[in-house]
Amino acid sequence: DQVELHSKEVHISVSSNIKSSVYIYADEKQLSRVLQNVITNAIQSIPEDRHSEISIIVKDEIQQVSISICDNGKGMNQEIQKRLFEPNFTTKNSGMGLGLAIVKQIVENNSGEISFTTQINKGTCFKLIFPQSYKS
Repeated sequence: DQVELHSKEVHISVSSNIKSSVYIYADEKQLSRVLQNVITNAIQSIPEDRHSEISIIVKDEIQQVSISICDNGKGMNQEIQKRLFEPNFTTKNSGMGLGLAIVKQIVENNSGEISFTTQINKGTCFKLIFPQSYKS
């Protein structure tokens, strides 16, 4: 659903190696909030003069599911990288800077992990990892 919210604004591609149903052990509403925030940040990181590309890759790994959200935005310098998950830190002109701090808290509260890689003028990839849940 989160992809559909933004599909008219940018080119979003989704790929997956998942062959059958996989369940993530996480609260659905909180996971939706995490994905919405990371996708929105990815879109906002892309300069207006650049064709916007967001790639979402979902992988079924051993006992866990990873979701990578990558953009072709401006990337982040080292100072921003150090402070990225701090409450009240923002690089935007508006907002309270709570987005990624809350994202990190939600991910960790749902037994997940969040990490990122970034390159200046090439983009950023956020990787979310959650344990799989098996329905009986």
